[in-house]
Amino acid sequence: MASVHIVEWNHNTGLICSSTGDVGEFTSSNMTSLTSPGDEMFEMLQNLVNAILNLFNQMNVDVNTKGKGRDTILHYACDNINKLPIEIFNLLIETHGCDVNALDNDKRIPIHRALDQVNPRNGGDINVLAYLINQKNIDVNIKDRKGFNSLHLACIGNLQNQSVLWN
Repeated sequence: MASVHIVEWNHNTGLICSSTGDVGEFTSSNMTSLTSPGDEMFEMLQNLVNAILNLFNQMNVDVNTKGKGRDTILHYACDNINKLPIEIFNLLIETHGCDVNALDNDKRIPIHRALDQVNPRNGGDINVLAYLINQKNIDVNIKDRKGFNSLHLACIGNLQNQSVLWN
């Protein structure tokens, strides 16, 4: 199985590399304009993510390979939950099998990082967060290095009254 990791991720560029060289580069500067599946930018992003993940499959790359900080591609997506449509998360989890319980160096699962991003101050799509929390195999009781689980983090982010999260 080939190794793959995210070399760099900031607010502008994600670069995904494999042991054989560059696999793909994409920018997120225009992702905030993504609004719906009919949107041209949405379609381009979805096609790009699909192409990268299909290339991973062809190269026999595990989408749950951990890179710097023991982050998976789903951790990085959750860091950018406010910029990505729900369909990207569905593609990563349902189609390509990203592990919703993968731990990073701080013992945080992707939902922990998503909860840091979606709050009344930052905004964000609460429905994407609900989609993540309601994954059948997610363990919302996993505690990070500081001892916080998903409910703790939701309360810290003032999301405890968002009934869509707790149904």
